[in-house]
Amino acid sequence: MAAADHNLSRRAVLGAAVVPLLARHPGLDPGSTGLPTPETERWIPDQVRNDGKWERALAAFRAAEVELRHYETLTAGAPWEEQAAIEEAYGDRLDAMYAALRRLMRVRAPDLPGLATKIVLAVDHEVATLTGGEACMAALKRDVLRLARFG
Repeated sequence: MAAADHNLSRRAVLGAAVVPLLARHPGLDPGSTGLPTPETERWIPDQVRNDGKWERALAAFRAAEVELRHYETLTAGAPWEEQAAIEEAYGDRLDAMYAALRRLMRVRAPDLPGLATKIVLAVDHEVATLTGGEACMAALKRDVLRLARFG
């Protein structure tokens, strides 16, 4: 088989995978096409109504992350005598950031960018290795199946 035949097959497979995601899904509201409308600023799938949980959890995680970075900079330039106190406070901030991360991971991702955020965070912070990480990974799996409309 020629290389062009393989490329055509790859395109056909890719098209077959993407087109159903754009089509109307019978489990959604009657008017839903799965695409954003010009009237809405940000589209959220019908399966996840915008109750604000995602935005609040993401904001809490980002705030905890910023606070942790602040303590990282303090630790680097602090005198030796203050290191222990700063490191203890840093440990508290690290615990708070991971708690916020676990909460964020358990909240339903409202859309594909939200899902991408969860996947990046899961990889960057090795979420599966954290205490409670199994529940986070199970929630991520549910999001993937729901947003891909397999489950």
